[in-house]
Amino acid sequence: MRALHSKLVLFLIAILLYSCHQDLNHNKSISTRDSILNQYLKVIDTLPYYDTANQDYQFLRAYALNDTSTLKNIRDYHTRFKTIPWIDYYLDSSATSQDFSKLNADEAYSFGYYASFCPYYTVTTIFKSGEVIKINSIVYQNADSYDSIPCKIVEQTMLTVDSLSWEKFKESLEVADFWGLKEDNGYHGVDGSSLNILGFQKVGRGHKERRAYVTRWNPHNLSITGSFIMLLRFSKIKSGCLTPG
Repeated sequence: MRALHSKLVLFLIAILLYSCHQDLNHNKSISTRDSILNQYLKVIDTLPYYDTANQDYQFLRAYALNDTSTLKNIRDYHTRFKTIPWIDYYLDSSATSQDFSKLNADEAYSFGYYASFCPYYTVTTIFKSGEVIKINSIVYQNADSYDSIPCKIVEQTMLTVDSLSWEKFKESLEVADFWGLKEDNGYHGVDGSSLNILGFQKVGRGHKERRAYVTRWNPHNLSITGSFIMLLRFSKIKSGCLTPG
């Protein structure tokens, strides 16, 4: 019995020693990661061209400085965009368009445009799946809460796009440097117009996904607006706050 008790004590000691060893390894791993992160941030701080206003950089720096306030603000910012899509600010629940996140596509782009003192909101989505390319455009008339008028669709088209038109559109995105644009350029105002763009693309042999969100206030003179107008032309949309002309 005493021998059994001794074995049990030795077994418990072994477990404690193993746990301590695991904790030391875990703490060492965290320390190594933190050290690498701090070295990375120091290198970034010496680069004259790096955009330190980038939210990814701000998040990493806040983590390194244990700045929980900034970490929470960045988290809450993205949570709002995930749970309250920007379209819901201008349309009520009766307005539904194709769910961008559920498109069965290899590549897709969605443009949303509205303007102050204009009753319409336009959403145009182009997506490519295999060799099939389609464009879905919807023009909504905004809900009017004062007169209890619900939103409604005033125009909608769903068309197949040929490969030549697709290539022209992709070239316009390259000219606008869509994938290199900041999410927000910091240019805002009270009235005016706004263009919001979502992009999705499978790249490389492993078909890794990359996504982008870009928003611009009063975007009329920007190259990316030319991409949006091109899609409106492809979709033959005639209504809305901005038309191909």
